[in-house]
Amino acid sequence: MKDGADKLATGAVKIQNDVNAKLAPGVYKVDDGAQKLAAGALQLSAALTPTPGGNAENNLGDGATQLNNGANQLNSGAAQLNSGAAQLDAGASRLAAGTDQLKGYPGAGDDPTKGTGSAALAQGSSSSPTPPTVSRAWCPWQR
Repeated sequence: MKDGADKLATGAVKIQNDVNAKLAPGVYKVDDGAQKLAAGALQLSAALTPTPGGNAENNLGDGATQLNNGANQLNSGAAQLNSGAAQLDAGASRLAAGTDQLKGYPGAGDDPTKGTGSAALAQGSSSSPTPPTVSRAWCPWQR
């Protein structure tokens, strides 16, 4: 029985040494890894959660909000550009109508079919017959 007890004691010491030499360092490494993983999860959460100021560096939540705000401003600017283009188109139409009215002034050889805006301006101080009345409704700065 003493032999069995000695072998049992030797085996227990060997198991203790193996636990201390092989298992314990692995447990510590797993614990360190778990702590690092938890810290990384906190950093990720902080990077994804928008801040009250909305402008923190390296914050994806803030960046997404700023990107959305910029897209809204771009959309608003596009609408303003579209409105301005429509106004420009309307102004071009009024200019064309005014040009057509100016063509009624007698041009070369007092021929109204050859009249141009330049002819109308040139006749402003001449002794030509009185030109037709020109509407200023097409001229936006004289409304």
